[in-house]
Amino acid sequence: MKKKYMVLGGIFILLIVYAVYRSFFVFETVNTVAVNKGKLVTLIYATGTVTADSLATLRSEIAGTVIFTNGTEGTFHRKNSVILRTDAADLALRIKQSETDIATAEVELQDKKINYKRLLSLYKGSSVAKKDLDAAKRDYDLGIIAVDRSRIMLAKEKEALSKSEMKTPFDCVVISSKVTIGDNIASNTECFRVIAPSSLLVEAEVDEQDLGKVFTGQQCLVAFDAFRDQKFDGKVYRIVPETDRTTKTSKVFVKLDRIPDNLNTGMTATINIVAGVNENVLVIPKTAVVMKNGRNSVFVVENSKLRETEVSLGVSEGKYSEVSSGLPEGSVIVAEPKTEYVTGKKVRIKQ
Repeated sequence: MKKKYMVLGGIFILLIVYAVYRSFFVFETVNTVAVNKGKLVTLIYATGTVTADSLATLRSEIAGTVIFTNGTEGTFHRKNSVILRTDAADLALRIKQSETDIATAEVELQDKKINYKRLLSLYKGSSVAKKDLDAAKRDYDLGIIAVDRSRIMLAKEKEALSKSEMKTPFDCVVISSKVTIGDNIASNTECFRVIAPSSLLVEAEVDEQDLGKVFTGQQCLVAFDAFRDQKFDGKVYRIVPETDRTTKTSKVFVKLDRIPDNLNTGMTATINIVAGVNENVLVIPKTAVVMKNGRNSVFVVENSKLRETEVSLGVSEGKYSEVSSGLPEGSVIVAEPKTEYVTGKKVRIKQ
């Protein structure tokens, strides 16, 4: 039994000796980075979708039969282009009839005016009775009303005729069409949905804890799933002063500096809002930092040996952290230290 313990003790001692030997006499190759000053950009991450400021649903204002449509989905139209027309033959006839009625009423009114003035002159000379003058005056007033009524009817019919043509409200692309030639449509029927390509925006959902650091005009970097290899610059355009109670996010609209071709509403986007830029600060990779007993440390390489050094970190963003104290500029540190590394361990810097 005593011999067994002696063997186990010998093995234990050998293991310790081997560990010490490995730590102090065997050179391990390590990747290092030099600690230099640089720029650390603080970003606010958000997700969102593409939307548009100028997005309209075009509805019919009057009932009728569609005799012309130029609203094929995907087509571009300038502002005030005729995109749909309904049959207006009946309206044209009614307009012509109203114009004839106005001409007739105006002739009759002129006759009634002449008659009224004649009787008024005679009345002043006591040649006609007051009741005859009053009757002439009433006929004259009714003639004026008749002319005005006819003119109002003509204006309404002309307005209805203008509504038989549907025009685009702005330079737009048709994204939805629901009518074809020959359709009998009622008033207020949805015919088209159109969008102004120049008004495309990114609607981002920003977490409420980050919203205090967001303001209009702020620089952004936007990526789309549809354009995986490209990034697009933009600026915060609008901030909606309301937070969703369920998602705890608020809407922030981002306007792109350049709208890419084939960008469509509904596309998914990832937005990085630049919340701050720290210039001329010491920057190290996050992978170089070791957490021990609640303290941050790095391993400095000096004369082919490691020296564990406690550091204080400032702002962290992405893969990098700011070193606020504990490490001078120009230091060489291990990029990805192992948990078993200790001060004094011999290393060789990987070339």
